[in-house]
Amino acid sequence: MRVERAHNKELQQLKQSLLSELQTAHKDISATLKETQAVRTWLGYETEEPFKRIKEIRESQAELETKLRYLSKMVSS
Repeated sequence: MRVERAHNKELQQLKQSLLSELQTAHKDISATLKETQAVRTWLGYETEEPFKRIKEIRESQAELETKLRYLSKMVSS
């Protein structure tokens, strides 16, 4: 009977220990998720302007190529 009680007590302690570790891991994961979301938001903000400028440059380049083709046709005619 004493052995069963001791074993049961050890199991309860193990269960409490695992529960505590699981709660700590859950808190850590939640904190990591918040940090990750903050980094993603920051990266989105930091890359928005360069991507916008790249798009503008690409559009300007396409316009210049169109004008160049038009002028080339005018000169060759």
